[in-house]
Formats: sequence, C-alpha cells, structure tokens
Amino acid sequence: TECKCLSQFNKTSCTAPYILGGTSCDGKYEKCVCPATVSLTYANDKCTQYCDGKCIKKSCTPTANQSNCTNGMQNCDNGCGQNTRKCCVACTHKITSKPANSSYTYSSCNDGSGSHQIQTGWKCNPGYHEKNGDCEKDCIANTCSGYTLAGCPTNAICATCSKQTTTCGGGATMYKKTGCKSGYKDCNGSCVSSSTCCGGCASGQKCENGTCVAECNPTVGAILYSDKSCSTEVIAGKTPIGVVYDVSRKLAIALGQSELEWSSEGYNIPGLTTYSPEEDYNGKNNTSTIITHGDSNYYKTPAADYCYTYTTAGTNKGDWYLPAAGELQLIYNNKDTLNNSLSRIGGVQFLPEYYWSSSQASDNHAYRGNFSDDGFQNYAIKMYDAYVRPVLAF
Repeated sequence: TECKCLSQFNKTSCTAPYILGGTSCDGKYEKCVCPATVSLTYANDKCTQYCDGKCIKKSCTPTANQSNCTNGMQNCDNGCGQNTRKCCVACTHKITSKPANSSYTYSSCNDGSGSHQIQTGWKCNPGYHEKNGDCEKDCIANTCSGYTLAGCPTNAICATCSKQTTTCGGGATMYKKTGCKSGYKDCNGSCVSSSTCCGGCASGQKCENGTCVAECNPTVGAILYSDKSCSTEVIAGKTPIGVVYDVSRKLAIALGQSELEWSSEGYNIPGLTTYSPEEDYNGKNNTSTIITHGDSNYYKTPAADYCYTYTTAGTNKGDWYLPAAGELQLIYNNKDTLNNSLSRIGGVQFLPEYYWSSSQASDNHAYRGNFSDDGFQNYAIKMYDAYVRPVLAF
C-alpha cells in the first residue's frame, strides 16, 4: 500500500526551552518537545532550567575547604562527585580510659565544625598520687620546711624532722640549726669560738653583731650576687643571679626569661588584687594565688609556675615570682639600664615584646606590658603566649 504523509504543517522552530522533535514520514518536523532530562546526582547539584516540570539543565558548586584544623587535613567529597575538598581530620579523644580516683585532662581541638574539648590525658584527684599507672592514696606529707641540713654542723644545736612525701617516699631525718653550743657563736653559718667576725668579712659583706652578713646598698642596675650582696661592678669569683630594678623595695629581675601562656583556661581567680594595674605590687602573693587556684581546678598556669620554680645559686623554689603590673611598669621604666647590666653578666636582655604580669583583668584576660612602646599596660587573653621574667625580693 502506498504510504502517504498526512502532515499538513511543517514546524521550523520552537520557543525556548522546547526543541524540534518527531518527524512525519516525509522527514519534516511536526512537534516541539523538551530536551533530555538531567539527574540531580550529587549533594550540591542544582537545577538551573526546567521544561514541563522536569530538569533539563543543572550546575554544581563545590563545597569550600575547611580551615584551622588541629589534627591536619584530608581529602573528602566536594559535593560534586570529586574527592578534592580539604576537610579537617575529626577530633577524637586521645585516651578513653583512666584509673580510679583520677580525672581526665583536656585540650582544645578544632575539626572544622567548631572547637571541641578532647581527652588528652589524666591526673590523680586531690589526695592521690600516681604510682605504676594507678592512683594511690597520699600519705600525710611532712616536707620538713626549713629543715635543709642532712646532718648537724659541728658545735651547733639542731632540731630534727622526719621527712615524708605525699607519695609515701622519704623517711630521712633532716636537721635545722637553731643555735650554737655554749662558748661558740654563729659566724657565716659556722659555730666558731672567736668573738670577732672570723677575722674580717669578705667583699660585699659587713660585720653585724659579730656575724658577717651580705651588704647591699642597691642602685638601679646593680648586679645581685648569690650571697645577696650587690655591686655596680662585676666581681670575679661571685655568681650573679639578678639585676636590681627597685631600690626601695629591694627587688631584682632574673637573668633568664621564657615565652609562655598565662594559663591554659579562662578562669576567674578569686583573691587576686582588683586595683588599677599600675597600683598592683603584690606579685609574690598573686603568683601563689594563681598556682593554688590552677592546681585546685586542674588547669595549667605556665607563667606563674615558671617563676615559682625558677632557682639560682642562693635561692630556692618559691623565692622568685611573676611580677604584678605595677612592678612590671617599674622594670620597663628602667629597661635600658637593666639591659646594659644584663649584657655585662651574660643575662638575657629584654626584647621589644609583650611581657606578662600576675595582675588579672577578667575571667579570660590578664595584664601585660608592651616593652616595644612605652610599657603601656593592656590586657590579653590568658591563653596567649607572652614573655615571662621572674623577680626576687632580696
């Protein structure tokens, strides 16, 4: 049978988004149809054009990279079917178990979704100490404070103390000299029978009531020695431990310094002075208060700890402290003189940087001095690093 084309109309174009499609038996277009549909396959696929309610065109915008990742980066899906996005490695606890009578210690970790506290270790609770990976109950401590001698010196009268630590160690008998036997007198730490100062006193000492004691009539920039004498000159054979910066209060700076956080957490520390920062001269009390509060609340106080544990010849743990804001300002006021003396004895000179004080500004902030400008006291977040210089009341 002969095929006849029945189409009476020939479409030559279509209005968007339609296209020509479907032909009659003579090859002429007779319909306007939608283009082929596309699938929204990936998370970030977005339809940009529809036809008869069906998607015929799409686009895909890759998800941006994450940043500030504590644990590093890794490749991940960019939402467009490609493994090219940079994502944070997830924050996970570094330890997941601890012994009885202990508490987890934490640090901050950022994995792109925000900051998280993760378990990084553990420490024994108050009243317990670590032993072989467990927390053992403390013994009743007896540090024998002031009992520094392993034996009683010749011709001396001594008190005794049985030393015991909280970790149940020690047990040694310690001695403290309380005087000299009849017929003897104390001279430079020894009990001698002479009624004079051992025939005279060494340089930097004076005879006082028959005893040689350190002599220091300080000036700013004077070198402080381990026997607590001081001089504007370098004295051969003596050990420098600091440089005088406050004559009236007899305060000296240490020869060394460090760069540390004020604290690892933002806590309000009750008991710290609340004066204007330039009026705070209670650095020694501030330092003790900061350390005690940090130990009680299981967070670190690096700046105060560094100063409290700083020792030299002739000084002990607890002698040095983190200066208060007022004390720090006095140091800055005499910075050039102090740096000159430090250079003469091999000490570390002050840098044009920020230095922490022990004065608190708020829960999260503490005062610091700007040694690159005019010593101006401002405050910063306690978890920031700044330089730390111990001071000593001699």
